[in-house]
Amino acid sequence: MVRMVASLVLVLSLVGCAPATVQGVRDDASGRAEIDVELNYQEVYRRIITPARACFQGSGLLGPQFIVQGDVFTDVPKAEIAFVIAGTFSSTHPAVIDIAGFGPSRTRIVSHYWSRGWAEIGSLVERWVREGYTGCGPLA
Repeated sequence: MVRMVASLVLVLSLVGCAPATVQGVRDDASGRAEIDVELNYQEVYRRIITPARACFQGSGLLGPQFIVQGDVFTDVPKAEIAFVIAGTFSSTHPAVIDIAGFGPSRTRIVSHYWSRGWAEIGSLVERWVREGYTGCGPLA
């Protein structure tokens, strides 16, 4: 029971009153981190989505469900990964990662975060992509 309450407190402290939409995170972000890499955008997506889901996706017994949702667009070289906290009555998005390919193998990654509790998402994403790191870092 203590662990469940501690988990709920942690989630709420990381989220605060985060926007309810992906675009809301982009528009009202308290911060963002941007990097360019020499990789195809689909490879970048794979390097982020796998550890992101392993680290963050799940649900508490009585608490909110944490979802890592990813979309890859093939008609344009773009992808996005949204971190969603889905409660019984509403959902919030504490962070969004935009992935945009330009050129045959160059990609820009922009990590938008809404609360200071997510300020490390940019450096964690950079480690996942550049180093092949699969750990969860300080956020999980």
